[in-house]
Amino acid sequence: MKRKNSGMLVKKIKMKPGCLHSNSLSDIQEIFLTGCLDERFYFSGTICGIVKTNPGSVQVDIESFPDVMAVSDANGREYICSQPDDSGVDFLLRLPRE
Repeated sequence: MKRKNSGMLVKKIKMKPGCLHSNSLSDIQEIFLTGCLDERFYFSGTICGIVKTNPGSVQVDIESFPDVMAVSDANGREYICSQPDDSGVDFLLRLPRE
């Protein structure tokens, strides 16, 4: 499948301390972006701002290239996600972890 745009790609994730094996999206602390001027890890909150301002500008670097989106939990805390496939596992949680 071809990418929808030539925007930024998420290549890997860093989880919050003590959460390396967590499967909770809210435990993602940072994501590594490519396709931007400064390819490096960015905090999840920074990415929330980017995708809210520019929907579709960040995609996960896995076949089907789902868009990264900002969502909020019941307490109003924002975190990032992508669209899960039929298995129900978010594509972000399938990326390599550091």
